[in-house]
Amino acid sequence: MLAPLLPDFSGAPPEALDLWAWYHLVCSFGCLLWIAAYVAFVRRGFRDRAPAVPTVAICLNLGWESMYPFLPNFNIWWPLLNLFWLGIDLVLVHQLLRFGPAMQRHPGLRRSFYLWVPAVYLLGLWGQLAFIISFQDRLGLIVAFGINLVMSALFLWTLAERTDLRGLSLTGAWLKMLGTLGTSIGAHVFLPLMNPQIPHWSFLTFLCGAILLLDCVYIALLTRARRRARTTRPAAVALDALDLDGSAAA
Repeated sequence: MLAPLLPDFSGAPPEALDLWAWYHLVCSFGCLLWIAAYVAFVRRGFRDRAPAVPTVAICLNLGWESMYPFLPNFNIWWPLLNLFWLGIDLVLVHQLLRFGPAMQRHPGLRRSFYLWVPAVYLLGLWGQLAFIISFQDRLGLIVAFGINLVMSALFLWTLAERTDLRGLSLTGAWLKMLGTLGTSIGAHVFLPLMNPQIPHWSFLTFLCGAILLLDCVYIALLTRARRRARTTRPAAVALDALDLDGSAAA
């Protein structure tokens, strides 16, 4: 029913659809780094028993990845990569549903967690599909970078909220940043080739630049927070031992 409304690749020049062009290979390598980032998030989430990706970002990501196989596509590799992406994302959803309610500070959000999370997923899916149809976003990549920017901002918010750093993966943050850099470089070449009717791509540049900026800030703040945690932990252990010795002596 939606197929006639979705953007296809009619009118795109052959060089934009060349699977072995360097810009498509760079973009595919960026996607592989994103899969590695998801694996790092999953490992940290199970280790700390906390969701490793912000709730709204997980819902938006799941919406995009569950929609992507149904979009017209010329690249045989990206749907396969998306299946791996989707599989790991389902593990992140499992972590969210298992550990997420206990992480909610507001009692109302905690009680209604299993109601509003599916609602955010469905609204996100509807909005993404509406954007792709309305603006003929081939491959849904502008939507994907928009979700990426939301995720970058929410990671900073999560870092401010979780002073204990539970579930926050520095390795995943680096892989996300580098993976986005790869997809950004590729997209800035093949999207203009694929859409010659669009004269300017300043919004794509804004999205990619803002993501890079926020990711770099997040990595710097998380690195500093982990260093501070490592230096304060031995002092806290020594203080606990001193208290124990004092109690024993008394």
